[in-house]
Amino acid sequence: MDPQGVEPIVFVSSDHINDSCWRIPVQLEERVVHIWGFSLEGASSTIALCRLWMSVEEQARAGRFVRPEDGTGYILARGCLRAVLARYTGLDPSALTFQPGATGKPELAAMPDGRNRIRFNLSHSYGRMLIAVARRQEVGVDLERIREQVEAARLARRFYSPTECANVTGLSGPAQAAQFFRYWAAKEAFLKCKGVGLQFPLDRCEITLSADGPTAAVSWKVTSGSIEQGRVRFLPLEDGWIGAVTAGEDEWRMDIRRWPLG
Repeated sequence: MDPQGVEPIVFVSSDHINDSCWRIPVQLEERVVHIWGFSLEGASSTIALCRLWMSVEEQARAGRFVRPEDGTGYILARGCLRAVLARYTGLDPSALTFQPGATGKPELAAMPDGRNRIRFNLSHSYGRMLIAVARRQEVGVDLERIREQVEAARLARRFYSPTECANVTGLSGPAQAAQFFRYWAAKEAFLKCKGVGLQFPLDRCEITLSADGPTAAVSWKVTSGSIEQGRVRFLPLEDGWIGAVTAGEDEWRMDIRRWPLG
């Protein structure tokens, strides 16, 4: 068990979505965020199934990747997302349709019985994927592999607030890289929840790390005269990875799921 007292996330093979477990319903309470982890490697049969589930637009996008492995990763990611959401909506993965929300963030298209109250977000990095699912509230999740070759100090000076930058540049080696990506994951998860993404100036989304590590406070300067407060929770992952999640409500809890049990 993770030191936070939470079961660590297991990135199960994408091949598991090929077993029809997407037909088994998953119940989701209010103010709860479910987290699913997948490894984006799959057999040819799984890739074919995911492609079959995809919309015409998704299939076209998959064909535009320059590197075949990137196209395959995209296909598996869309298939895993569809398989997961099928368990909340009761629909076949191929029957799910998506549309841009008010901020442009993708969401399930409207359904007359209210099943579109499900909100989701996903993130993938170096062949791994996280999916966050909630009911009636927006969510944001990010996954990063810690890469020591990244010029953490230079990027921190360019994108982070003065306090964040000092906390990064005051370290060196692996510790500096880990701190840099810790801030980055927290910012991206929060801004994705808000539907704005990383096009928003990162230094106006300031992260204050907690002393015990699992959470961080967020101060988001929406405009010069408007500030919103929030909180991000870091995810229990193996060494070398950083993940963060947040939700639109003030009070919520995280529930890590594992395919196929749910």
